[in-house]
Amino acid sequence: MAFLRIIFISSILFFLVGTQPASLAGINGDANGDGFVDGLDYVVWLNHYNQSATGSGNGDFNNSGKVDGLDYVIWLNNYNQTVSTPTPIMPQPSQPVSTGKTKIAAGTYPDIAADSLGNAHIVYESGGKLIYRKFTLATNSLGPEEDTGISQNASYRNDPSVAIDSQNRPHVIGGTGTGGGKYAFWNGSIWQQIGSFNRDTAIDLDKNDNVYVIQRGGTSGGYIGLFKKPAGATVFTPLSDPDTANGLPKGENDHVYGDIALNLLDNSLHIVYRHGPGSAQFSYRGSANGTSWIGGGVSNDDTEAPSITVTSQGVTAAVSGNGTVFSKNSLTGSWTNLGRAITAGSRKLPSISADKSGDLFISCWGGKYNIKPSSGSFGSEKSMASLSGKPLGFMRVAGAENFAYAVWEEGDNVHAENDNQYKNFDIVFAKITPTGNIQ
Repeated sequence: MAFLRIIFISSILFFLVGTQPASLAGINGDANGDGFVDGLDYVVWLNHYNQSATGSGNGDFNNSGKVDGLDYVIWLNNYNQTVSTPTPIMPQPSQPVSTGKTKIAAGTYPDIAADSLGNAHIVYESGGKLIYRKFTLATNSLGPEEDTGISQNASYRNDPSVAIDSQNRPHVIGGTGTGGGKYAFWNGSIWQQIGSFNRDTAIDLDKNDNVYVIQRGGTSGGYIGLFKKPAGATVFTPLSDPDTANGLPKGENDHVYGDIALNLLDNSLHIVYRHGPGSAQFSYRGSANGTSWIGGGVSNDDTEAPSITVTSQGVTAAVSGNGTVFSKNSLTGSWTNLGRAITAGSRKLPSISADKSGDLFISCWGGKYNIKPSSGSFGSEKSMASLSGKPLGFMRVAGAENFAYAVWEEGDNVHAENDNQYKNFDIVFAKITPTGNIQ
């Protein structure tokens, strides 16, 4: 019966084989993750055929949420082939996390995001790879390191970024410099890589799990490129360049170092970048749908890459390159200067995030950080005490329930201009309360 079923489906879909849609390219059909597409993978597909399931491990090779004939075509087109899978990292036991600071790895350029359960998702460069690790709040423990399959430079040109979808699964982007940007996500079974991008990338998702990536260099004449991967799709589609869409004036040059944040209340997109037009070169663009854009200048500070966040309450806040924080009025579109929270500057890469209470957390290179309670003002700048006694490098924050996670580098040779010169710093992890205490 199974043999006849194969012949029947092959006859019906034969015309698709060899004319595979571009949207299916790069999906390997390896359901059991053994690196070879064979009959065992077909059995997985057959056992789940016509069922609602997600991920290659269930035979849903295009991640559409349904196991159907299109998934069979992917398997058939790759039958009897050896597929490229990430080099596995040796299994490790969960690592208990003590109160205070914990060294979690050796690497560079960490980034962090929190999911709806309060878990932390951490990425960093290590050994030329983009490595992922998860902290589970309920058990207060770290899972093993995972190779995302992305080759990663220790370079600010493609410093890693991580964002989380509605199923609390990580999506990451990193790479190896100009033209070497890569995206991957955990589909429930394996890390799946899709698409290529330029340098200086950033990533976020909306509440429907549509993925948005921005990069240096537009696709329609602008300096910022924007790409969208709809939930379940297997390709990214370029959208209009946010900086020049709808006749908006073009900026000074392509050294934009943009950042993106999605408002999960209404799925609106918010982008900040430097070297914008006119005197207010720290610029903003906003869109309700990713195609029609509005915006203008925020301030004249274009020292370094800015960062942006949208709180659970829908407040848009951004930090400029020198560490000055601004809040956007949703009615008028104007920006309020909340003060210089940290003394950032060239190559210090400031970051901003908010916990679910709306408290703002700011950080930058050197372990500098500050906090603005939702109903208060910034206090004085703080410096994270080193766990190893060595200098601190890049530091990122991610708001959770009523606190923020922080991750940073420590090492003798930490350097803000680090570009593949120094590696294997200590990656250290901790929690910061709204009062500034370290947990």
